[in-house]
Amino acid sequence: MTKEPAIVDAAPAMYIALGIFIAAFIVLLFTKVEEPKQEPVKAELITGALKHRHFALGALAIFLYMSVEVGTPTYMIKYLTQDAGVAAGVATLIAAVYWFMMFIGRSVGGAIGGKVSSRAMVGTTAAVAIALIAFGMFAPDSLKVEVPGVDWANLSMIWVEVPVGVAAFILVGLCTSVMWGGIFNMAVEGLGKYTAAASGIFMTMVFGCAVMVAIQAYVVDLTGSYLTSYFIPLLCAAYIMFYAFVGSKPAKK
Repeated sequence: MTKEPAIVDAAPAMYIALGIFIAAFIVLLFTKVEEPKQEPVKAELITGALKHRHFALGALAIFLYMSVEVGTPTYMIKYLTQDAGVAAGVATLIAAVYWFMMFIGRSVGGAIGGKVSSRAMVGTTAAVAIALIAFGMFAPDSLKVEVPGVDWANLSMIWVEVPVGVAAFILVGLCTSVMWGGIFNMAVEGLGKYTAAASGIFMTMVFGCAVMVAIQAYVVDLTGSYLTSYFIPLLCAAYIMFYAFVGSKPAKK
């Protein structure tokens, strides 16, 4: 009989994390970091940046992107525990692979980023993400496949049998890994003196995570289905593909 995960099993990983935090704290404590002097951002720079259509659409793209990146693994855990009968501890170990996929995708994307345009990279990965999310939503639950999980306590891999759609959700991490940087590159193209203000606006759009994940939760409450709620990240991925191929083209310099 497989032993159920317990909080005590995570003790080694917790001690490792604690040691890293202590070491980082000591390094920062004895490191003198001078804050650069920064002039207040003028309101006309913010409004000027937003007058560029491709930037305004890009800000919306990064807002919606948070749904694809965070909503996908968050509700995958819920689906595994509530509908697929997977223990909560094991479900989180499986979700950890999603973030590992992001690491792999970001490494590959960084290697080829100089050879492929941001439009092509983001547009292609958004299209693949749409296909993967749709497959995860509609694949039959009876069709099972083994997926890996990362057991941080023992620094090892586990294999768990889950509905095949879960494997598709995990692979979405490969796609989301390059979207942020690519969207940013397209959004600030040709902004000139507005680039700094635009960067600040762009960074604030991460609050889309809280909004979009809450909307997805509302869909779950409304329909009673975690898989149906994936229409939210699906539509968000569709918008990102539209932005990459159409909305990101600057209307003016």
